[in-house]
Amino acid sequence: YYVMNVYDSEGTRYKEPKLLAHGLAMVKSSTPEMVREMLKKAITMVVQGGKQEDIWTFVKDCEATFRAATFEDVGKPSSVNGLKKYATATKHVPMHVSASLTFNRILERRELLGKYEPIREGEKVKTVYLYEPNPFGSHAIAATHGCPEEFEIEKWIDYTTQFEKCFLSPLRDVLTCAGWSLQRQPSVWD
Repeated sequence: YYVMNVYDSEGTRYKEPKLLAHGLAMVKSSTPEMVREMLKKAITMVVQGGKQEDIWTFVKDCEATFRAATFEDVGKPSSVNGLKKYATATKHVPMHVSASLTFNRILERRELLGKYEPIREGEKVKTVYLYEPNPFGSHAIAATHGCPEEFEIEKWIDYTTQFEKCFLSPLRDVLTCAGWSLQRQPSVWD
């Protein structure tokens, strides 16, 4: 894993350094697109001479934006495999598979199968953490093209956990390497 400023690449000299990253959440397709953009801006601030205080403000702004976003924007994308394999399992079920099975079960319970398609093997889904207890009886739910309106999913999304897992945790790793923190740390001089 690395991140660096590139000033010259194969004979091409850049006026402004180009950010190059490998293996970080900001370049992974399993990170929500909105979060990838936020991470890119934050990491650019770190490697291109920003100030620690700017990161603290930026993180607060990102959290406010994230909390106002929809399921489609904050859901973690992935492909789902193993629906049949894990259909009756209770332990060691990958989160996105469990969340997909929850979606299918709720469609069946609410008699919405004619109106909405269930998640099928190999499909791309977006997964979010949910507050518990919730009407879905699960810690997470997935959907292919957004959750049905009847689910009223935005009021059940655990935005705190979703933000921590998708944004704060990957950013914390980079900031730690730079000797920075996600938020202002109290000191004796405060």
